[in-house]
Amino acid sequence: MFQPPISYEKGLLLVFRKESRLDSSIHMFGVKSDLAVVWINRSGLVVDVRLAKRWRPSYMSNHPACYVLELNPARIKDFSIGDQVDIEAGLLDN
Repeated sequence: MFQPPISYEKGLLLVFRKESRLDSSIHMFGVKSDLAVVWINRSGLVVDVRLAKRWRPSYMSNHPACYVLELNPARIKDFSIGDQVDIEAGLLDN
């Protein structure tokens, strides 16, 4: 919140202890720019992708996730539901 926009080559990975729709939900209050948001389950499967608009109340994945990747909105097409992501290796390849 209240941070400058995420640059194209960077992102923020949020990690949760368990898979959940509610726990992995996000809000956009205080966020100055739109975000590409990618929800990923424990197996590294992309379960949802959305464009989160700034200052909107909240966004929740359609399926449980334990990772939420926030990216520059121009990266929204880099990920699709069903993509496999290798988080353990520190790579975000799809």
